[in-house]
Formats: sequence, C-alpha cells, structure tokens
Amino acid sequence: MKSEKHLKTINSQGWVLFESQLSQSLTQGLRQALDQAIAHCGELQLENLGQVLPGTAHHLLGQGPVFQTLLEQAWLDAELQTWLEGPYILNSFGGVANPPAQSAYVHQIHRDQRTFIPNFCLMLNLLVMLDDFLPENGATWLLSGSHLSASAPSPADFFAQAQQICAPAGSLLLFDSRIWHAAGHNKTQTVRRGLTLTYSRPFLKPQFDYLAQVKGELSTHLNQVLGYYARVPASLEQWYAPPEARFYRPGQG
Repeated sequence: MKSEKHLKTINSQGWVLFESQLSQSLTQGLRQALDQAIAHCGELQLENLGQVLPGTAHHLLGQGPVFQTLLEQAWLDAELQTWLEGPYILNSFGGVANPPAQSAYVHQIHRDQRTFIPNFCLMLNLLVMLDDFLPENGATWLLSGSHLSASAPSPADFFAQAQQICAPAGSLLLFDSRIWHAAGHNKTQTVRRGLTLTYSRPFLKPQFDYLAQVKGELSTHLNQVLGYYARVPASLEQWYAPPEARFYRPGQG
C-alpha cells in the first residue's frame, strides 16, 4: 500500500510531498478566502494585541465555506490514519501569506510540537501550497530526520543541511510536527501563500473549538476530524451512555 510506503519515508526523513493534488479552482478559491481572512485577522490583531502579525491568519474554519470544503474532501486520510495509528482530529488550521521583504515568526527555525516524545508520532503538519513554492519566494525549509532528535540545530547546521521544498500550487506537504523547519524569505514582489493545518491523535486538546464554527449536519468524517467523537462528558448521564452515544467514543486513543 502507498500509505505504508509513505510511512517508511516519513519515519526516516520526517516528511512526504504530494505534488499537484488540488484542482485549480479549489486552489484559487482558497487563495481568495485566505487573503480575506488575513485582512480580518489583522484587524483583530491590531485591536487586541496592538500590532499586526504580517500575513498571518489563525483558525480559518468559519472564515469562509471553502475552508470547510477542503476538510470535507479528506485529503491524505489514509496516510493520516496510518501515521497516527487510527482516527485523528484537526488540532489547528491557519494560513500564511509570506510577504516580500518582511520577517515574521514563521521565518524562525522552529518545530510545531514543543514536547519531544521519541518513537511516537503525536501530531502531523499539512502544508497546502496555494502558490508555487520556489526558492526565490521563500519555500519552506525542512531538516530531514530532525524529528528523531530532541536537540535544536544551530542556525548554521540547519541551513547547511536543510532543503527547501519546492512544488507547484495545489501540492501538499505532510510532515512530522517534531521536525525543525522555517519559512524562507520572500525575495520577489508578490506574496507566497499557504495553509498550515495540524492533525493529532484525538486525546490531544485542539487549539480552538472548531465544532462551534460549523452549522448544520456534518458527515461522519467531519464529526471525527472536528472532535465530535472525542468530547468531554459534563454529566454522569453522559458518562454512562452506550458506546455509540458516548461523548468520547471507542477507538479515539
């Protein structure tokens, strides 16, 4: 199976690239929605934090129907279930427009899973490339194999050994959240946009209440991914519910 082959790759190097997966129409719709979300989040950042985080939007679900459409299409579901050893949930859903000639926190060398647990994949990052990712517009740097080490690399070692992951718009980059990475600096005159999602085992608390952002009846897949089957009961009646009606369903880890 391809997912098992990819599992060996991500176990060793920490990442796998899937080129040209999204349609042009979906990619374009996501670009437009991300631009609007960045403007909206920028207003909230300035109002509440006193500064704008350049090109950054957080928790996109609910900020445009196309973001829910992306989740409904269940991209790389088999791979995610294989690598996380069963059902998983959406842990975060953000977006970045890498601006020309500016610096942001995403340019710093970092790993998104701060707690290092050896030999245990707790969370995976999914980078959705909405523009072509090129060296000149700041394609993401990844240090292959660094998810296996608890120690942070020095900047000199990182940039001597890391590689920029370049691919056309609509490509998907899946990587272990323990891997050290950084956004490259954009030396062009246009922004380079991408969506940054993380998926985790269901027992890990998500960064946002994504269930509250959607309305209407959801598919079984979205109920799982948005954490409906991994909720915390608030009463003994809920606790003693039969397995098929429990807040925290069997098989959630």
